[in-house]
Amino acid sequence: MMQGNEDGWYPVAASTDLPFRHIFQTELLGHELVVWRADDGFVNIWPNRCLHRGSRLSVGVNDGAELVCAYHGWRYANLTAGCTYIPAHPSDSPPRTVCNQVYPSTEIDGLVWTSLGPSGRLLAPEGLGGETPLTLRSLPINATIEIVASQLGTYGFEAPIGAVSNLSQLGLVSHAENHLLFCSGQGTAAVSAHFILQPSRTGQTVIHGLVTPAPKESLRLSTLRHYNRQLTRFREEVESGVFAEDQTKPEAHQPPLESALLGSGGSAQGAVDEEFEVLVAKKWMTAAGIAGFELRAVAGGLPTFQPGAHIDLHLPNGLVRQYSLVNGPGIQDRYLIGVKLEEGSRGGSQCLHEEVNEGNTLRISGPYNNFPLRRDAPRTVLLAGGIGVTPLLSMAQALIRSKVNFALHYFVQSEDHLAFSELVDRLGTRAFIHTGLSPAETLDLVKGLLGTYDSLSQVYVCGPPAMIGEVRNAASGLGWPVETIHYEYFKNETVVDDDSTFEIDLARSDMTLVVDAGKTILQVLRENGVVLSSSCEQGACGTCEVAVLEGLPRHQDVYLNESEHAAGDRIMTCVSRSRSDRLVLDI
Repeated sequence: MMQGNEDGWYPVAASTDLPFRHIFQTELLGHELVVWRADDGFVNIWPNRCLHRGSRLSVGVNDGAELVCAYHGWRYANLTAGCTYIPAHPSDSPPRTVCNQVYPSTEIDGLVWTSLGPSGRLLAPEGLGGETPLTLRSLPINATIEIVASQLGTYGFEAPIGAVSNLSQLGLVSHAENHLLFCSGQGTAAVSAHFILQPSRTGQTVIHGLVTPAPKESLRLSTLRHYNRQLTRFREEVESGVFAEDQTKPEAHQPPLESALLGSGGSAQGAVDEEFEVLVAKKWMTAAGIAGFELRAVAGGLPTFQPGAHIDLHLPNGLVRQYSLVNGPGIQDRYLIGVKLEEGSRGGSQCLHEEVNEGNTLRISGPYNNFPLRRDAPRTVLLAGGIGVTPLLSMAQALIRSKVNFALHYFVQSEDHLAFSELVDRLGTRAFIHTGLSPAETLDLVKGLLGTYDSLSQVYVCGPPAMIGEVRNAASGLGWPVETIHYEYFKNETVVDDDSTFEIDLARSDMTLVVDAGKTILQVLRENGVVLSSSCEQGACGTCEVAVLEGLPRHQDVYLNESEHAAGDRIMTCVSRSRSDRLVLDI
């Protein structure tokens, strides 16, 4: 039977076990864990398995922001353990429910601690939390934690030569749960040795040791060797002693894989349409007419996002607006957005620029991703116009991490309109700034950048609707297939005609409804109790898309491309209508 308490806190690694971009494997109470430090310093502790085929993540790659499974390349985000990319489905954004389990982590005095249960904050063991100790080599012993604790408490440890005036015995001072404290000497000559126990698996325990005060540099190596010899001798005595009959075969115990797929265990994942309260931690002018906002969770964490994702921001005036995330991989503790003050604002950008300030709280939902990034193309072209740079900056940072060849071309009126210039600068020679070009000059340059399609490239464009339309047409004219041309509109400038009246049959709900002039399909569905997710509600984001089984849609969106409009098997319920008297929808 496994010993120990899942609600307790235990050390699972030494800080020295986590050098730059290393992955450490360990076990706690039979749970195999992977421990890795991201470049931002955060230590992640997850079950040591990929959600795809259960492969060990410990043999994967730590790129500093994400952990990459070595088997099929699934990528998991720092902080949240949410899946950010699946190479077998490069054009899709992984569902937010695809999320590994997350265990809490804290780092105290050179040891990394965690708990498998919903316990509170770890309190530093007695005698720790002050001066920096010397961390000893962790030592596994084939014995239960009870046996190790009992035998350790009566063992005669000696202080190393030079630590006190004479070689002396270390006496047990306290024994609390899995922490034993030994001391020798008094006053400035006092030496303390802390031995903290990790119940690894049935019949196996790991001893983590700390010595205070840390010896001076010239004595560190001899001190490490001294304690290592004593602990090794202790292990030999325990493993060869009368306690052998109490040892059982070590067993591995993993929680069901399904629990991880549902994002259990403290992950920041929530329901798809769940709202979160965020604090405006920072607000600044990142360019002429463009405000940057840093949003942090008021409580808990924020959901995993992928490059190209956006959030719905619920404003104090009751409006809901969509803003792309600028975050690069691994930046999961906050969301960064840019907001352009639009001429003739209907209250969205104006509210954020003039009324929302640092210290205010807002509600958000999402993230949603209708603009996912492929990371498998030998060549990726990113074309940004003005504020359209925001999702492309997120993509560029991800492509750098993935070591994929790309170039970002950023078109602005002048250098004063260059948003998030510090992030652009970090792209180095991969970023090209084009200022003051006319629409015709921009189009000529874009055609040269794209060139004739070579079967190895992808292009992503975001900016003013006119620019997106010109790029799409230019790429098509150069032979680029529609599936290689990716775009996201911030708004739909199509003049929407809502004069017609028609019927909609809901095939799965066995309902027939009338969509009168002046109303949208989405409105009628909601009025009749049919729940359907939506975001921009202007035909730009694709959230309210529904399959069409019969009838001829009248498309008024900018989300679907020309071939998708021609196919007529999907419709954006927020703006599009019917050319026929009746539409049969797959709802």
